[in-house]
Amino acid sequence: MALSPEQQLLVDTVARLVADHPVAPPPPDEVLAVDEGAQRALVEAGLWAMRAPAALGGAGAGVLDTALVLEGLARGPIPVPFLGTQLALEVLAPHAATQPDVVRSLVAGGTGALIVSEDLAAVADTGLAVDWRPGAVAVGRGDAGVVVSATAGETIAIADLTRRAATVSTTDRLEPLADAAAVGRTDAAALVFVAADLVGTMAGALDAAVAHACDRHQFGRPVGSFQAVQHLCADQLVSIEAARSATWHAAALLDAGAAPDAALAAARVAKAWASSVARQVTEAAIQVWGGLGMTWECPAHLYLRRALVGRALLGDEHVQHARLAATPVAAADEIDEAAEPADQAAFRRELRRWLDEHAPRAPAPTRGPERAAFWGAWHRSLFAGGWMGVSWPTEVGGRGLLAVYEAIVNDEVGAAGAPPMPHVGFLGRALLHAGTPAQQQRFLRPLLDGTEVWCQGFSEPDAGSDLAALRCRAVRDGDAWVVDGQKVWTSDAAWADWCLLLVRTDPDAPKHQGISALLVDMASPGIDVRPITQINGDTEFNEVFFTGVRVPVDQLLGAPGDGWRIAMTTVGYERGPADVGFSSRYARLAAELRAAVDAEPTDDVRRRAVVEAEVAVAVLRAHVARSLAARGEAPPGAEGSVDKLLAARVEQLLHHVALDLHAAPLVGRADDVLGEYLYSRAATIAGGTAQIQRTIVAERLLGMPRG
Repeated sequence: MALSPEQQLLVDTVARLVADHPVAPPPPDEVLAVDEGAQRALVEAGLWAMRAPAALGGAGAGVLDTALVLEGLARGPIPVPFLGTQLALEVLAPHAATQPDVVRSLVAGGTGALIVSEDLAAVADTGLAVDWRPGAVAVGRGDAGVVVSATAGETIAIADLTRRAATVSTTDRLEPLADAAAVGRTDAAALVFVAADLVGTMAGALDAAVAHACDRHQFGRPVGSFQAVQHLCADQLVSIEAARSATWHAAALLDAGAAPDAALAAARVAKAWASSVARQVTEAAIQVWGGLGMTWECPAHLYLRRALVGRALLGDEHVQHARLAATPVAAADEIDEAAEPADQAAFRRELRRWLDEHAPRAPAPTRGPERAAFWGAWHRSLFAGGWMGVSWPTEVGGRGLLAVYEAIVNDEVGAAGAPPMPHVGFLGRALLHAGTPAQQQRFLRPLLDGTEVWCQGFSEPDAGSDLAALRCRAVRDGDAWVVDGQKVWTSDAAWADWCLLLVRTDPDAPKHQGISALLVDMASPGIDVRPITQINGDTEFNEVFFTGVRVPVDQLLGAPGDGWRIAMTTVGYERGPADVGFSSRYARLAAELRAAVDAEPTDDVRRRAVVEAEVAVAVLRAHVARSLAARGEAPPGAEGSVDKLLAARVEQLLHHVALDLHAAPLVGRADDVLGEYLYSRAATIAGGTAQIQRTIVAERLLGMPRG
């Protein structure tokens, strides 16, 4: 899912072309003229007929490369009939050998148009030719075969001012394809192309809105520094990045020769998600522009209009959901093991065999000593099997593998329905990044093998999201630091052996600079742990009070004042996609919901809700895969906040649907469905609230000024 250097060069080339051809709205009641200069530049660069075979002079490009160009041009939005030409080429592709002159004409700069039904929802042999211009090769498809030529009738006004449409009548047909798989691949590629166009349209709308918000001042400050505006923009970026991930995933499946059903399901998922968020994103862009967004000369309505047509083209989210209701959506994100490197595929198979034999089948206890015993046994079992810390150094008990193997472990454990992996990764990373050799030797192995349990003492009653406001203090007294203060929301503190504790060691320094990190023995005198009962009845969280607790000076992690840097490293791993087990668990829950609606009659509203949840999970899994590939071995950055916001959105949607589908938990004794729904409310709180994540996204990814 990570772009190759050649693909990044392609993206940059298109971005330069777009920058050289700025777009402004046409006069009222007109549509934009085709940008002949931009079209010429695309032809000269060999990018016009991306999917035409190289033997006929085309680029012979893959689906993903074509999608990247579509996305870049829509970001303009450049008024050239590029989408129509690619769609026409795709429908024509199986007949290219018998229609070489038509293909060559497109390669040379001719234009194509796709014939669709009057509601734009399906490829047709009569109806409207979208992206029409005089002389275009209109391509469509019906029961009687593929249409490769048509005569234009009346020009039809559509909402999109960057495109033209016309009624057409068929003048030439080819025989229909008997190969259903080929038809499925054609349909999948067409859906991907429209989804890519929507991604670019949304991205362009957000780019322009953010630039305006950063430039415009109100109340003596840039509008883009206001939290309400920042959060509105951040939410749109999350939707766009998810759409981009789903689109690239579907394109990559097609390029890899995936099974037609899987490729078509992935393409429908991408189009469904892109359609479902396109109107929302482009409407939000107008909101950011304010009153200017309601004027004709503002470019925001160009994007909104383009999004409205793209949303409907080949079927909006409702059409795609209806198609997916009869298809296993899970096929859209199935792992193509044949495409995996041999060593990774073998690792995955070995892990699956181990999980079949060793994964606990009984549900985990939710409180008391039984909870601690259960998780301790599972932790030790995983270590004995060789599955804990597979990317950690071998000298501390790891296997020294690449981070991708860590992702495989988390994914397979989640898919198997086994208990989650113990959360030692982000604590271990803190020790690996900042620990002395002696500290690493002492603590990493017991942390990894489960003989010592750790907790994380960060949050306080008055320092939650504003972590740098913490007041728990440590004062140097000879060979020890003396700690006094309180922590709260400390998971697993009731049975933890050690705590990674943030304390204020320099009260006179700026608040981010006077913080240090200590490694604290939880058996030390002066520590009082008090469990907190959560809304689902569990007691995972705790208050922890420290009164005169002495911590040896050699248990300072890093140097005095390094605490903030260590904390940000820790929460970066906590927020990022490293633990992909959550997404495979969501996929398992979505599959259970689908099985429930398939097993007995249910109303269409609930069935559609389940499909919507399945789509959201498939999009999340595509996004996690892309995030991991893009990050590689690098530490997580601000992009982890996008991942966290998307994961929380999907988790809470899933549990809403599950609760609606199963009314029983609302009557009598609470059961797992209600308990899991209640716990899902923490998704937008734990690890940094959704509001804090939105601020990070706005300021560090969108470049909006600090509030």
